[in-house]
Amino acid sequence: AVRVRGVVTSVPQGTLDVLRFRLSPLPGGDSRTLPRLIELTWYDAPARVDAAETLELEVKLRRPRGFANPGGRDNEARMLRDHVGASGYVRSGERLGRASNAAFNYPVLLARAHIASIIRDALGERPSAGIVAGLAVGLQDALSRDQWLQLSRSGTSHLMAISGLHIAMVAAAFAWLGGRVQRFRQSRGATGAARDVSVVAGAIAALGYSLLAGWSVPTQRTMVMIACGAAALLLRRRIGVADGLGVCVVGVLLLDPLAPLAPGFWLSFGAVAVILYGATGHVRPLGLIRSYLLVQAVVTLGLVPVLAGSFGSVSLVSALVNLYAIPLYTLLIVPAVLVSCAVAMIADDAGAALLDWTGRLIESTWPLIEVPAAWPL
Repeated sequence: AVRVRGVVTSVPQGTLDVLRFRLSPLPGGDSRTLPRLIELTWYDAPARVDAAETLELEVKLRRPRGFANPGGRDNEARMLRDHVGASGYVRSGERLGRASNAAFNYPVLLARAHIASIIRDALGERPSAGIVAGLAVGLQDALSRDQWLQLSRSGTSHLMAISGLHIAMVAAAFAWLGGRVQRFRQSRGATGAARDVSVVAGAIAALGYSLLAGWSVPTQRTMVMIACGAAALLLRRRIGVADGLGVCVVGVLLLDPLAPLAPGFWLSFGAVAVILYGATGHVRPLGLIRSYLLVQAVVTLGLVPVLAGSFGSVSLVSALVNLYAIPLYTLLIVPAVLVSCAVAMIADDAGAALLDWTGRLIESTWPLIEVPAAWPL
């Protein structure tokens, strides 16, 4: 066992019985021989620790290792990708509070933790609490094991990953709002193209949501794509589909060279590649319904090799479930989650009422995922 003083650099997950968080050791003492990031579990914790809080702990650590069975998660690769140098559990500890400069050093982490606490206070232990936290601030560990199993068996796990569709939706909303504001300013004599303002507003909104989502591989990919598109529009340049996708791959690898260790990297770029292949190059417009069905078909077939290679199984009901689950979550549940959390940060009572309504909506529609997940296909 070693004594370590460090700062909590994640949003703690779980209950007091089993509390999980990441700790960044501070200089001094045994910390000189410790890695920069440690993954800890605190069993029977005396109190819930907070993000960006300083702790002094007695911990038992081990080197990064874990099972890597076919069809399962490679835990050692995950820890390498996340720059976690050790894992272990807490024997005893003392909370020292937050440093005076914590808000300056960890603004995004504290914002995510604040939103997560609002959701936890409003929904408690309800089944929808983890889903709302996952969609709002990317806390995928908040979902139960049964929920993840049902999502996996129905082929809808991607709905809980804040992905390109969610971020692009937020970017489009703010781009529209920025354009409207600029047109109003133009009517008062202001200069500047409304399209440029829309592009900048959408890119800033996408960056903000990507950071709140935890800056995962899907959000990185989406943010790089939006940044490339924004740069092309602002510079009045045209960029080809394949070139644009290639630039995005290079951009993500520059940000995170270990990104290919995550299945999400291959799923993200694989999905975008097959969508672009199926949706571009048509002489005549296909129409909304045909385009949607075509996209579902090419994604279902195109990702079979990646899914089989990464997880050892493919859900045969995913094409059916995604037909209604994607519009349900993208057009209804995700906007409801974001609006509820935004209102809750301003007005407690109104936000709690909206979060309660959103939770009821998720719970009432969950059988649409749960029932197909029980089928043998």
